[in-house]
Amino acid sequence: MTHFLDENGLAPMGMPKEFYAMLDYHSAVVKAGSSHPGNIQFTSAIPCRRRPGRKPCGTYLTIANRPDGIIQWQCPNCGEQGFISNWQGTIYDLSGVAELDSSQRVSVMIKHDEYKLLR
Repeated sequence: MTHFLDENGLAPMGMPKEFYAMLDYHSAVVKAGSSHPGNIQFTSAIPCRRRPGRKPCGTYLTIANRPDGIIQWQCPNCGEQGFISNWQGTIYDLSGVAELDSSQRVSVMIKHDEYKLLR
C-alpha cells in the first residue's frame, strides 16, 4: 500500500485520475480489512470493480486480514482477487477498531447508496 503514497504517507499530487481511482479502491479494502480481527473472512460493502462484458460485476468483495499481515480480497462472482501488504501504519489502517471487544462493536445495515454517501 505504501507504494501509492508519498514520503508523508499521503496521496501524491498531480497523478492521473486512474491512479486516484485505484488508490480509492485499495484504501477501501484496507480500511475494511484492517477494521476486522485477523483471519476472519467477511463480505464487505465494497462492490467489485470489474466489468465483465462491459457490465459492472457489482458483487460485494469478501475480505480477510490474514495472520501474516496481508489483506486478501476477492469477488465471489467473477473471481477478481488481490492481496495488499504494507498497509500497517498508513492513514487507511483502522486496526484499532479491530481491537475493540465484541460488546463495543455495533453492526448496522444500510443501503448501498447510503454506504457510498457515508464513505
